[in-house]
Amino acid sequence: AQRAGVVLKQQDKKTVSQKTELLAICELAAKFFTRQLEASQAGQKARAYLEKRGLSVKTVKDWRLGWAPDGWDGLNQFLQSKGYAAAKIVAAGLAIKSEKKPGIYDRFRSRIMFPLFDLHGQVIGFAGRIFNKEDDRQGKYINTPQTEIYDKSRVLYGIHNAKNSLRQQDRGVLVEGNLDVILSQQAGVLETVAASGTALGQQQLKIIKRYTTNLILAFDDDAAGLAATKKAAALALGMDCAVKIVNLPSGQDPADLIAKDKEKWVKKIALATDFVEFLIKKTKAAFDPQTTEGKRKIAAEILPLIKKISNPIERASWLSRLAAVLSTNERYLHEALQKVVYGSRGATAKKQAQDDKKNGPPSTREEKIHNLIMAYLLKNKTDKKLLWQAEKFLPPNLRQILRTQQQTGPDGKKLIASLPDQKLQKDCQRLLFWGEENQITENDLKTCFVELEKINLKKKIQALGEQITKQEKKKQAGPLKKNLLLLQKFLEELNNLENNGQTS
Repeated sequence: AQRAGVVLKQQDKKTVSQKTELLAICELAAKFFTRQLEASQAGQKARAYLEKRGLSVKTVKDWRLGWAPDGWDGLNQFLQSKGYAAAKIVAAGLAIKSEKKPGIYDRFRSRIMFPLFDLHGQVIGFAGRIFNKEDDRQGKYINTPQTEIYDKSRVLYGIHNAKNSLRQQDRGVLVEGNLDVILSQQAGVLETVAASGTALGQQQLKIIKRYTTNLILAFDDDAAGLAATKKAAALALGMDCAVKIVNLPSGQDPADLIAKDKEKWVKKIALATDFVEFLIKKTKAAFDPQTTEGKRKIAAEILPLIKKISNPIERASWLSRLAAVLSTNERYLHEALQKVVYGSRGATAKKQAQDDKKNGPPSTREEKIHNLIMAYLLKNKTDKKLLWQAEKFLPPNLRQILRTQQQTGPDGKKLIASLPDQKLQKDCQRLLFWGEENQITENDLKTCFVELEKINLKKKIQALGEQITKQEKKKQAGPLKKNLLLLQKFLEELNNLENNGQTS
């Protein structure tokens, strides 16, 4: 911070010092657990178990796996002997304050220990797997609780090893368990990570998206695994990721498959199926697409997932695919998708939107671009320059809606109520609903302007071409020369737009 010219406030210095101390405690704990795995009799049994699961000696060492002895204060005594106070050990998540008597006791006991690392490979916490002892009061795995250095919603197990491969391979393989990650990376699939003690969340996906937007999900092949897969896929699709799924053999998790046949695991990843396609096939096998009831159930299963897809082109493609599977008109699925989107809007709004003949997809490319522009402008605060550019391209009814919004503000209901006639109100309502299905950025908006500029130029070129043809027939030399120069100007402008994508 000093080198960068940043002066830390006293509170900031205190926080940094606290985090540094907690990191030091976790690092010492990792060394303690590693020593116990190597030297203790119980640790030898744990090592034999890890070897049986397929982990090499090198892998165990590289991942700094350890053993928490079956005692109440082994780690606590070790850390206090190094000068750390009981309160600090509790703050690091390694001990629990006793309710029955003064003092603390070790959180992890009789467990195989998996250090949890941050992006830089620093130990920030632990996951402990129960071994050689049954304890109904605690789960198979327990994790470090929330601390100043460990936030499970922002941690991906294995990310410190995976980050370079995530970028190089342009994909991330997401599994459920720590052993799944370790064995997959041992098998050469270095881009494998797992959510740390929690379901995959938005913050974890944001970390993955720093490196890639392509996800391959390989969760356990059971009901809980499928539910977790659906949830993760829906979240990832909503964040503009491409999602595939590994079809695991029945009853096996990735660790089982890798230990048995690592080449098969690598091959299955290479042959991963697009998740929406996977779900379509799965529901098609469960429900008869030839019956009305089957069509309804398949659509009910797939449409909410398609709704999550943020890319409008990809969403339209999957609607078309589903229409083919169900042998139904794509327009009906579009209407059904709108009902999913409008679910929270209320019956009156839904009925008005459904009654509107223009509620379906816009009929021309120009109308589609107009709708994309309105989808952005009705949702986002926009500077005057962009508004001026938009008004230059939009038809009068859309310009009036925009100008009314400048007076009423972003409230959709207030905007609709302020429009002077029923047709404008319906147009506005349609656009607000349509905008919910299309996530548009400012860059998309500028692309729309370029496309409309090209459409306008092509119209001018066509009209001018017709004039030139007539003038040539009538031998009108003066107007012909003028229009030929104008045609050359328009063609140069169009060429500039095609090559550079710049509007005037």
